[in-house]
Amino acid sequence: MPESESTPPIGGTLRLQTITSDRSTDVHTELTAENFESRLTKTIQRAKEMESGHERRAKAEIASVLERGYYVFGKNAAQYREMITEILERTGLPETIDSQDQLVTLPHGRQPGLAESINATLERYEFIENLSVAFGNRVKCIVVGGSMSYGPFFNVRSGDDASDIDVVMVVDDSFLDREPWNSLVNDRMLRPSDKHEFLARMEDFRSLLEKGQAEVLSQRFWDSREHFNMSAHFFTPEAFGRVYGDDLYEVMRKTSDIDAYVADYRSSAFARDKCAFYGFGGDINSNDVIQTRVENGCITQMPSYRIINGRYYPGLYQCLLLPEPLLVHAKDEATAQVMRQFSSHMQQRAKDERVFNEHAHYLNAYPRRMIFPPGRYQRSF
Repeated sequence: MPESESTPPIGGTLRLQTITSDRSTDVHTELTAENFESRLTKTIQRAKEMESGHERRAKAEIASVLERGYYVFGKNAAQYREMITEILERTGLPETIDSQDQLVTLPHGRQPGLAESINATLERYEFIENLSVAFGNRVKCIVVGGSMSYGPFFNVRSGDDASDIDVVMVVDDSFLDREPWNSLVNDRMLRPSDKHEFLARMEDFRSLLEKGQAEVLSQRFWDSREHFNMSAHFFTPEAFGRVYGDDLYEVMRKTSDIDAYVADYRSSAFARDKCAFYGFGGDINSNDVIQTRVENGCITQMPSYRIINGRYYPGLYQCLLLPEPLLVHAKDEATAQVMRQFSSHMQQRAKDERVFNEHAHYLNAYPRRMIFPPGRYQRSF
């Protein structure tokens, strides 16, 4: 598929849909409820017959069918689990792809077997489905990044090193209201102690925001069973616009040197004193992370992006939603459109930089690109 062409969104309007994807292979867009079982069965059988050395490709093909099926059957993880469990009990999984993937090794990046990733993905889909209930009445937009956007049923782990869920939310005018937040308080998917900590830190964030000292509120939430956690980052509309929206688009058209930051109110300090930037040409840059201790947390000047000698380096929160953000909830079309355009802007900037490096590609900006499912994107690693 040409780089300028994007796969049509999967999922319902403004909810749980892949925004852009630059996919190199068909993602089973012709899959239907009627042909799902036969398509999945045939894909599994083909994987069993595949020659040795192609295990990752076989696993990726099965994961692709499972991902598409989740949307075909209405994005209900609990019901979907029951259905595919029945199918897999009849077909079984190829032993060669149901073990841990030893071909790709990255720090803190164990690659799970297929059965593990299926269970872990469905568990997180069920959690994600609930986010719009818990937070939706106070935010404009909920977007998921990380392995749940680029590698469902393939990269997502369970166990002691379980994959977390990376989430960006855009707050609306009611976010800082002191009215009781009943939808969050009554939610049963989030660990109660984390909800209480978050609501207490909201008071501090109100004050910091009024003083112009913070514009992002970050909070970690564990699921109620403590199987995995969610790193949630609540952006003001202004900060969201600078990092992902129209303000960013204007900046990306420039070539002058720029260092951009967002002031992030975190519950604890950022783990490193420097932040690495990966350029579209494959080069690496870094910059200091400036942090200030405050009550109940720390304000981190989180690098948003850099432009050095005409080369663009996406920052941490931009890489969080690369290569394809997953839109969970949006109250208005305008906010959803920002997310639809974000990856396109990144792709275009990478093309512009081919005057410096003919191999420049927007996927180079993602440091863990080696673990992407084979065939999911145009560039293979």
